[in-house]
Amino acid sequence: MRPPEDTNPSVIIQKFQSEDGEPLGTLRTLICEETGESYILWKDIQEAFMGIGHLDDWSHGSARRVLFLVDKAGELLHNAFSVVFVNICEQQAEETCRAQLEIDESSSQKNSINHDKIQGKDIKANGELMSSLNHLFDTCTYIYEHLKSATTAPRETFQYLVANSRYFYSTLAEEVERLDQAGAKAKVNGKDQTQIMEEIGDLERQVPDWDYRNICHTMVAVKETGLSNATSNFFIVLPLSLDSWDDHEPSSHQFRLYFLCENCTRGDDAALTIPQHVHLSNHPGYGLKRPQEFLQSFGDYVLRILLMIKRGYSDNLYEIPPLDTFNILWRNGPNVFRNHINNDTIEPLVNKTIAYLQELSPPKWTRQLWLSRTKSAAVKTFLDVPEGDNADGNLYRYTGDDLMVSWRCEAHAHQYVDQKSLAALRKFVHSHGGHVDTQQATLSIELATIADADQFQALLSDTKHRFDYSVKLSWRATRPYAKDLFLNIGKKSSRVMEIDGITPDIHPLGYDQYRNNLFRDEILSVTGIYVISLLNYPRPQQQTTHFWNFSIQSVLLPTPLLHGWVHLDSDINEIEELVCKAQVASDCDIAANELKVTVEKHRVPEVTAVTLFTVYGWNTVFDLEKGSIVELQSKVDACPKGVLSSGSLRTLGLHLSDLNFDQEFFRLVQINTKLQEVNISHHQNDILHNTEHIIKMWHMSASPFRLLLLDRRQDTQGQVVAELAIRGEGVNLSGNSIRDVPGRDSNPPSDHQEATANIAFLQWSCDEIGPPLSDYLASILDMATQQHPSTLTLFTLDVSQLSQEGLSAVQNILRRSQLEFLHVVCAPFDPCDPSRPLSIPQVLDSVQWSTIKSLVLSGHNIDVWIKLWTCPFFAPQLLCLQIQGTGSSLQELSQLSVRFILRLIYLTSTMTELHLANVQLQDKRDWELIVDSVDPLSLKTFSLCAVNQRQLMSVTDAAKLFDEKFPSSEKKTISGTENKDQSCGVAV
Repeated sequence: MRPPEDTNPSVIIQKFQSEDGEPLGTLRTLICEETGESYILWKDIQEAFMGIGHLDDWSHGSARRVLFLVDKAGELLHNAFSVVFVNICEQQAEETCRAQLEIDESSSQKNSINHDKIQGKDIKANGELMSSLNHLFDTCTYIYEHLKSATTAPRETFQYLVANSRYFYSTLAEEVERLDQAGAKAKVNGKDQTQIMEEIGDLERQVPDWDYRNICHTMVAVKETGLSNATSNFFIVLPLSLDSWDDHEPSSHQFRLYFLCENCTRGDDAALTIPQHVHLSNHPGYGLKRPQEFLQSFGDYVLRILLMIKRGYSDNLYEIPPLDTFNILWRNGPNVFRNHINNDTIEPLVNKTIAYLQELSPPKWTRQLWLSRTKSAAVKTFLDVPEGDNADGNLYRYTGDDLMVSWRCEAHAHQYVDQKSLAALRKFVHSHGGHVDTQQATLSIELATIADADQFQALLSDTKHRFDYSVKLSWRATRPYAKDLFLNIGKKSSRVMEIDGITPDIHPLGYDQYRNNLFRDEILSVTGIYVISLLNYPRPQQQTTHFWNFSIQSVLLPTPLLHGWVHLDSDINEIEELVCKAQVASDCDIAANELKVTVEKHRVPEVTAVTLFTVYGWNTVFDLEKGSIVELQSKVDACPKGVLSSGSLRTLGLHLSDLNFDQEFFRLVQINTKLQEVNISHHQNDILHNTEHIIKMWHMSASPFRLLLLDRRQDTQGQVVAELAIRGEGVNLSGNSIRDVPGRDSNPPSDHQEATANIAFLQWSCDEIGPPLSDYLASILDMATQQHPSTLTLFTLDVSQLSQEGLSAVQNILRRSQLEFLHVVCAPFDPCDPSRPLSIPQVLDSVQWSTIKSLVLSGHNIDVWIKLWTCPFFAPQLLCLQIQGTGSSLQELSQLSVRFILRLIYLTSTMTELHLANVQLQDKRDWELIVDSVDPLSLKTFSLCAVNQRQLMSVTDAAKLFDEKFPSSEKKTISGTENKDQSCGVAV
């Protein structure tokens, strides 16, 4: 970084004044080129105010000491610059500790004084600008206390603390020396200058030990999430032979690499019979192909491992025995000893390597001390592996119950395994043409039947060993069974699962896989699995690989590129952020290009599509061949406008929580002129009504598309209601505005047959149509029932919004359909529409009575509608009849209506329910006729309901008649309650 030029108009000036308000001068605020943060230099402050010892911040009304960051050698940090570190006087000491532990370059804006943000405020210099011995002693003690407890803190944080401890230690020493030279005597807490320096000096001398423990903890405790490293985190290099070593001859500097078993301790280790410490693997080691290049890359890391082995280290995770105990050679046999490594040679070899590496590469101030997954894989590229051997160093991949993966010797890797069950598992897998590799912890098997799968699950449970699984299903498993199978396997898995034999029945294609993704939502989320690959899915020689937040569709890979995919995960997260922030089509194009570059960088071959599952409730599919977003699945209220406006969508899936489609939404959808498929799902039973205006809209489109309607109520499991192919009418979208699109309340086209002529019903399973019907929807249903006449079973006839044309369509619907449940809404007629009474009888006469099982007549004009029902009918299967008047008073039924009811009762012998609500008969003898017509052996429920208790009293005679006819043992009475929104009643 460098200070800004003086001519830069953006330079921020900090003003300083004394406690009395006297101006003292100004300083520039500098800007870090790397982070963009502002800072001031302690060096500048010292030059501006000669003799200054400390700086207090008075902007909060009281003095808060400001600390300045230096490097670990006590020099000014950032190329001889120092930045504001943290206030020492926070509200409580505990909060101060936390602020110091969290501080780093990227977070200093959060925890330090940000001079950008306090521009215009004055920072007062305290007194004569001279620090006090008492304050410096307290500051040093404070920092050392927290440094001692910070050995498990992040490495960078710990190094900042070390740098500042040394800075304040030197400042304290200078202050004591100044007092000594002046002959002044001072005491702090009863301690003179000499005692103070001895106490602080003892603490300073402990810093190297704390630093060592922090290095060790960082190396052994920090592991990347996800998949395991390609090798053990612990390895060393030692000279091939000290006899041939010549310090002055580089060609004699030959090394071999040795892996260590990274066994870690557990709370129940007391029950184990073998030592639980880290040790050298029983393997002869590997020669290094390019030793100098290797040491340049890994020398600093190897040096730290060697120092840990020499001194020893232990915590709640690992125990690394010190070299002088020789426990590091536990269980080492001829494999190691033949390479001259034994109790006599191990210490000289380690010392020689430490000295060599310290001279080759002095200790570095590095943020990352642990072995990353990328570097772990790179280690193997330097190994000279003999023929017939592998690069695993005789170590076994082990996954613990905490799902952390380590590489251990066979004894430590299998110390928790039931060996008898493992042998049985091996035998079962081999008998089914599979393979078990206990070193790599992988298992592949083909399961031909449910019985095989059940036996396999039982053996896994008994073995107590975690594998990465490759499972092929050779029978057509159901979704529920497959879910239970893979959940059980996943809970005993390591990190990876491959599955072959998945069918659309198990993992559906299209919209439903995004709403209820079996492998992502129901397996990855509740198991420790990191990635699931579906082989030969969705088509042969393809595979779909699911991660938690994305999936990749590609050609079938011969071997999974898991290590590359781990880093692909983090890169795709960045692309997801780009997509979520997209506002216009060009933003989506940028994200698509970045995704293509990312996939190519990680060398995942022939990727065809990537699906992002965002946290915002929507998913989007990138087609890498087309280089664009081609699919969006979203809730309407969460639909991303930027993705919707990409113009490249071919499939759009919408989940409706309500119908808040506005004109802007229609406009954005119409931008996607290549749209081929729209999937709409809803949790209510009015889904068909809700899509009417969607169909209207696409009549203006020049391109055809497919509309899929799904019922997502819990008991339907995403049932397809309808699949429509809609051919565009060839209208140029660019010449039409949204005002041209018929809205929900717009007047429908005059000729609905012409409007629906371009619709083909590829699938139709809609068995229920509720009110209200519009002319447009009636025309759609007319065409649907023409192509699928036997589907509709429940229909609510409400003609209040139908014209003559709509009534004709409904007449056709009723004639073709074999209804089982018919609800007729007896709405009042428009007196200005004389054609309505003439058309309704034709509609009613179209009902196919032979299949009707339930008939409901409701509304204000029941008696008028019954009079219109002139055609003779016969309902042999009628089980339930319900006459329900609406309004604040009882509806009086004429004798014609009574004869209508009697005819229905007489002509059926199966009626089990009769409900009369808010109706009154003209003559008591009419009630007697109805009672006499009912068969007491078949009728199970009879109910009378009224608007209130007073009106209920007027039908009590009818209730008494029924009470007399039915034996008392069969009676059941339910009393009603008075409420203006409820009827009152009695049921027998």
